[in-house]
Amino acid sequence: MTLDQIFSEENILDYSGVCTNLAMDIPERAQTSGKEFDTLMIPSRGAVPFLLGMAYSLRKLSDMFGGGHEQFYNGLAMQPMVSSLLSSDVKISHDVERKPYRVLLIPFTADLNVEKFDGSLDNTEFTKNTRGYWAKVTKAFFKDPKERAKDPYFRSFADIILRDIEGRDSLAEAYESFPTIKKFSMIDTVISGRASTQILGAFEGLSALCQNPNLNPSASLIVDENGKKLTPEYARFLNRKKIEGKVTSYEIPRIVSEDEGASLLGVGAAIYPSVMKSSLDFCTGDETFFIGAGGWFNSADLPGNYSKNFKSFMDMIYSGIDYIHSKDFGGNGEKKKYEEFQAARASFLDRANHTKILCQTADDISALKLSAHYSYQECYETHSHVLHAPFAPRSLERIQSKIAHIPGVRLKEKEPAENSALNHPVRHHKHCGTKSH
Repeated sequence: MTLDQIFSEENILDYSGVCTNLAMDIPERAQTSGKEFDTLMIPSRGAVPFLLGMAYSLRKLSDMFGGGHEQFYNGLAMQPMVSSLLSSDVKISHDVERKPYRVLLIPFTADLNVEKFDGSLDNTEFTKNTRGYWAKVTKAFFKDPKERAKDPYFRSFADIILRDIEGRDSLAEAYESFPTIKKFSMIDTVISGRASTQILGAFEGLSALCQNPNLNPSASLIVDENGKKLTPEYARFLNRKKIEGKVTSYEIPRIVSEDEGASLLGVGAAIYPSVMKSSLDFCTGDETFFIGAGGWFNSADLPGNYSKNFKSFMDMIYSGIDYIHSKDFGGNGEKKKYEEFQAARASFLDRANHTKILCQTADDISALKLSAHYSYQECYETHSHVLHAPFAPRSLERIQSKIAHIPGVRLKEKEPAENSALNHPVRHHKHCGTKSH
């Protein structure tokens, strides 16, 4: 398909329409008795442009109608990493500690190819475990910040990934001080349904284990190709969630930004397979301490055309929202808004053609400006532009040492050979005991 067909008027206006529908619905759900939430969690890069479009539309609804939409808009705060991507017309605070509604980014990205790093690893298992890991990190936000700092999963995120690997102390501090969650909701995009099923399923399991219904979130899901790509087993799970009142879906012919990297998502992603593999040697309590290591990076911090491309893409989406508001909510200038939308789309297509916007990015970890403590080898990307950065052998000792120093985490014990051969024929070399660290 040509760029003109992919980014057709119909596809872009449908995309802008979903942003507007989210802006209409989410404030009402946040304020409905018994369904309130204080935190809106974003688990995927694919949801970021929809969040930004929702905020843009929300500002217009707030000005036009006031009421609950104005209250939600004025009470919303976003972390700087995402608030810096907002349209200049949108005035949303980044002071998450002072606002009743907050946006929390959790990098659940699990488009993995760990088998390329190590052929003995199981990609399917690692994908599911990665989403389980980030669910456990999210659970830590239900604790007071002082108690959160003691949580081993949160510590692995803040201390190993953010501070040690990525050198982002200020971002680690922002997560450490993020207000305690009481109840949350999430926005996500859906293709086959696997990611949303695994994420919501992980929270459902944690909710039952902890006997805390608030760990079982509601979700606004944007469904690609009007649900045609949904795998039956995942469709069944999500349909059950709909019946339970936990899922609201928004079908769309094509999510044109999905799996297209930082140029259309505003956020780059990196995965650290060495950390994942190394964590298998550790346990906390009686379970393997798997670390689904990865991070997100604002497109403004990346080299090249990422930031300008994303701004051009979002300007087109915002222009589509302007036209929809003019057409559907009254007011003058519908024809003018449509002409402005056509111009924004033409401008984006011109940029997209010149910058080869759908081509893969360079496999160069130096673009992310990661910590000098680690060296990398043979970086590679997946089809959805998730950079995999394996560490060189010399860095593995540092990783092992950092994991071993997390309170409550310890190295697995080797099992006696006779027990291993009899009872654990497949993965028999190590086990988790119940001794304390």
